[in-house]
Amino acid sequence: MTKDEFTYRIYPNNDDKTVYFDIIHTSTTHKEPK
Repeated sequence: MTKDEFTYRIYPNNDDKTVYFDIIHTSTTHKEPK
């Protein structure tokens, strides 16, 4: 992991911590398309 990269951990069911999704978000330098 770099400082420009971080992970969201999402639990679809808060009662079941064994099920989760990791979403890796990276910062980019290019502009958003219009």
